[in-house]
Amino acid sequence: VPNCEVFCSTTDCEVTVDTQGHYFISGPNPTHGTLNVFVGELDASKVHFLRIHNARGQLLKEVHIPEEATTYIFDLSPFAGGIYSILLTNGTEILQAEKIVVD
Repeated sequence: VPNCEVFCSTTDCEVTVDTQGHYFISGPNPTHGTLNVFVGELDASKVHFLRIHNARGQLLKEVHIPEEATTYIFDLSPFAGGIYSILLTNGTEILQAEKIVVD
């Protein structure tokens, strides 16, 4: 994932991510098939989803997101080349949206 640095030793591993005020960061963009999405910590009182839509607005993938920070790896290789949207929602509103290009 872009802006992600991993510091490891023989006893532990620490990951630091600069999300620059965003709820999630994703990459590579454009992608040839695999999209990594790092989602930071979220409000535990709400239910969150990552959703991928095509240019027509059709929902193609949906993943429930827990409140702790985590990384998701999406296989977009079955998708036709084009522009897609990835959205983070909390059930009532869109918290962040990005365009993804699939080659």
